[in-house]
Amino acid sequence: MLLHLTARTSAALTRQSLVAQQVSSDDKLARWTRASLSSLLSKLDVRGHSHMTDEEPKGSFVRWQAITIGQLTYAINLVLSFSVATLGFQVTLLLGDNFTPIAWQKYAFGLSLLLLAASVAFGIAVVINRLRAFRATMRAARTREKKETESTIEGHRQLYRKLDGRTWCLFWWQIGTFASGIALTMLSLLAFASHKLF
Repeated sequence: MLLHLTARTSAALTRQSLVAQQVSSDDKLARWTRASLSSLLSKLDVRGHSHMTDEEPKGSFVRWQAITIGQLTYAINLVLSFSVATLGFQVTLLLGDNFTPIAWQKYAFGLSLLLLAASVAFGIAVVINRLRAFRATMRAARTREKKETESTIEGHRQLYRKLDGRTWCLFWWQIGTFASGIALTMLSLLAFASHKLF
């Protein structure tokens, strides 16, 4: 009987110890969670925007600048590829016997050919312009590393800033002429094939 009572008491004490440990670990987890949340909230202002540390803006600017350069390169190449492919498709249509546009369709199709050719020209121009901008940036960095005069460095800086601005201008012209050329191509093709569609 005494042995049975001792065993029950020991089991009860073990259960109480486990519950105490669980409460202690839950309390530690709650304290850690509160500390983490308060640390996170301390980095946020009233509007919910994150405060940047002194090191973060530099790193994030370089990272986002690299992403922007990569995406711009991808977009330029994509539009250039589509322009060349559409021009090839239009020339194939014109050389075939089945496609004979009439009246205003000729003008729409001819104008679309010119616009797509202009888009290709703008695409090539923007690629060359970007290469010049990268070369000017490289020269500015080299002159800065060689500790040359500020006027020499500033000359390179002004050149690549001007070329960067021109890059965006050429890119928007490339997009505009491509979109207009595609729209006119679709319009003339739909008008030509309308009897098959309706």
